[in-house]
Amino acid sequence: MLKAIDVAKWFINRNRQEAEECADNFLTPMQLQKLLYYAQGFYLGCYGEPLFSDEIMAWKYGPVVKSVYNKYSQFRGQGIDCLEIVDEDDFTPAVLRTLNIVYDKYSKYSGIELSKMTHEAGSPWSETARDCTISLGKIYEYFEDSMISEEEENELVGLVDKAASMEPMIFQREDYQ
Repeated sequence: MLKAIDVAKWFINRNRQEAEECADNFLTPMQLQKLLYYAQGFYLGCYGEPLFSDEIMAWKYGPVVKSVYNKYSQFRGQGIDCLEIVDEDDFTPAVLRTLNIVYDKYSKYSGIELSKMTHEAGSPWSETARDCTISLGKIYEYFEDSMISEEEENELVGLVDKAASMEPMIFQREDYQ
């Protein structure tokens, strides 16, 4: 099983590839924490097992993985300005699929916006006492239907391909009388 720091490094590297040298676009520590939370939730909800082994805590400003917080907290509200070594061979296709989906969906939001999203009523964070561990059970229940499985995605792609290959049907007005 992965460690949260491995996932964090992947997010940082993906961000650095897209942000190039524009420090204004680097992920902040708060954004990174929320991406970790969403990645854990989506993976757990889709595949029924945790993405990484680290606990997620319910801190004042949302879900936090303490080991990742400790590593990157010196950047405070600034973008994380470092490159990390990541071996993508350590990530399964399902993991990479999940990380890419989470990054594409959530990296555009600021840390504050992501924090507000994690605070929604009924969320695992909102139902966990501050400074306590958010249970995997709560995360699973909340994210269970958040991401379709790869099999469902392949089925949908197959249906779209089939529909595209069908001959168009021409209806006459009398067909509806």
